[in-house]
Amino acid sequence: MHSSSRVACGTAASCLILLYSATAVAQTPRPASAGAVEDAYVEHVTYTYAQVLRVVPVFSEIQVTELREDCTALNASSANAAAEREPPVTTVPGGRMGAVGTLLQTGFAAAAPAPRQALPEEHTAEPEGCPLVDDVVTVTRQEGFDVEYRYRGEVFVSRLDHDPGDRLRIRVAVVPAAETATGAGSWQVASPSR
Repeated sequence: MHSSSRVACGTAASCLILLYSATAVAQTPRPASAGAVEDAYVEHVTYTYAQVLRVVPVFSEIQVTELREDCTALNASSANAAAEREPPVTTVPGGRMGAVGTLLQTGFAAAAPAPRQALPEEHTAEPEGCPLVDDVVTVTRQEGFDVEYRYRGEVFVSRLDHDPGDRLRIRVAVVPAAETATGAGSWQVASPSR
């Protein structure tokens, strides 16, 4: 009897390996239907096309604050200052001749060299341009498109960033729904694919 066990196992080491592997299999029993249970909840995906019924552009209005130059106050004050600098208009007879003389004198004075003036050591320039003010502007922008489409007789609506045209590529995912009394599953349409 001892010799027959030696023939079946060959050596003691191979018998231990054979017994060890048999014990490991015995510790993790797997029912025959376990693979079917795991596969029942896997999402099955396919891609197909749906007929587009209607496309409606969607817009939104938002308020934006913009900076702009406000030159109205500056233009009014510079117009008043210019009016104060202009010489008064003469209404005395012969005043026109005096005005001509003034123009000639001004022309000769412009041709003469100007006396040199010393610049201050710290010259600070006034800021050029008009003061900046905040302006609130309402801007209309396009959010996307509400697309109504039909797949297998049912109508769905999705918001897309583009107009899909006459047909829309969709992703169809089939998974079992909550078990009903009959035990039947159902199918679902997922969002459109790109």
